[in-house]
Amino acid sequence: MVSKQDAVVNLSRLLRSDPHSLGEITSSGQYLPDASLQGDDFEVHKPLNYHLEIRSVGDGDFLLRGTVRGEVLMSCRRCLKPLEVGWKSELTYSMEYVPGPAELTARPDGDDDEVLMFGQPEVDFSVLLTDVFAVDRPLTVAHPDGDPDCEDLAAKYGWDEQPAAERSPFESLKDFDVESTEE
Repeated sequence: MVSKQDAVVNLSRLLRSDPHSLGEITSSGQYLPDASLQGDDFEVHKPLNYHLEIRSVGDGDFLLRGTVRGEVLMSCRRCLKPLEVGWKSELTYSMEYVPGPAELTARPDGDDDEVLMFGQPEVDFSVLLTDVFAVDRPLTVAHPDGDPDCEDLAAKYGWDEQPAAERSPFESLKDFDVESTEE
């Protein structure tokens, strides 16, 4: 597979209502997300793999289903050293063809759903794929327990006399004398 900067899919076969078409287009490949699309807490250093299926459901409406997977570098929550982690994200969106804008845009549709709108036959899905991948990332990561390269900085430099969950909110009243007449 050749790696590139975008994930462009040509949907013209679906837009023409070709009688020989099966009403579905699939596209797979790799792309390297633009640095501005990456988060502050992770770094994409290898191309992401994607697989998309776009199916016509009639009258300029389409169903997009797919996956994006890859590996990124994130900081270990114990030692703060870079750690390579990978995951797979799945996506399903309704799409609508509205002649005009070249960019893929989203509009709210009812409850919490979004409809993707596109206006040209060639659609770049790279921003959408990167967003879906970033949202599904783990919040924190850690080296496996016992990894000799992972020094637990919180255990070494931090301290906590008693975990907050075990402290009583009335602990400061333990020496309070209710029989005392002093103010």
